Amino acid sequence: MDRNKFSSIAHSKHLFSNPISETKINRIIDFLQLEPHAKVLDIGAGKCELLIRLVEKYDIEATAVELYEGSILEAKQQAQKRIPEKKLRTL
Repeated sequence: MDRNKFSSIAHSKHLFSNPISETKINRIIDFLQLEPHAKVLDIGAGKCELLIRLVEKYDIEATAVELYEGSILEAKQQAQKRIPEKKLRTL
């Protein structure tokens, strides 16, 4: 089985594809204090939930690198509902 597809299946019900709780992720986001228009790169971005939240809170420019196209498609759908299209670039 494709490792990326397996990871996508395993994390299908999770917002974040990592072992950190949503509460802790939100604390980290609050702690960062990013300047508007800062640039953030997330390698292995999964569904880009972290980047989407950073754009929502700090108006940053985000770039996501993710190998599994299924995760990127889901990220684009979520981003379209919540942030300006130009704020999230996917590779």
